Amino acid sequence: MIDVEAERTQTPGCALGVHFNNAGAALMATPVLNAVRGHLDLEARFGGYEAARRAAPMIDAFYTETAALLNADPSEIAFAESATRAWDMVFFGLGLQPGDRVLTHAAEYASNALAMLHLERRLGIGIDLVPSDTDGAIDLGAAAGMVTPRTRLLALTHVPTQGGLVNPAPAAG
Repeated sequence: MIDVEAERTQTPGCALGVHFNNAGAALMATPVLNAVRGHLDLEARFGGYEAARRAAPMIDAFYTETAALLNADPSEIAFAESATRAWDMVFFGLGLQPGDRVLTHAAEYASNALAMLHLERRLGIGIDLVPSDTDGAIDLGAAAGMVTPRTRLLALTHVPTQGGLVNPAPAAG
């Protein structure tokens, strides 16, 4: 269980007001701020390459510790600077071919939709928009009925940034 009050006390910006713009630019907690400052200090003293060499054991630990947390192998863990970059790495690496279909929903994250549109124009993939249910979430029954032999992906944003919607991602999986 997360102790919300303890987390807020470790995040100085929380004392100034309520911060809702956290999808791409959350407030930094003091431990994060200290780690970033510490690395910048290393770079200022030793240069970027030497700072990276000195930070390598900590960076390697990220992969092994995250893998242990998820019961995975470290080679199965990827780290990216943003969700958009991570999505692009996976999406463009799928090897989609002309005629392949992607199912998605109207609440898809804009950057993800742009990647789909790019491959639609470049490769000729198809993008099928699944209708919403009465609550505005993806209609899973409709989605199931839209799957064809050419369907390669159901792209679904679990918690879109533009509202309070929570899509039923576990059920979609």
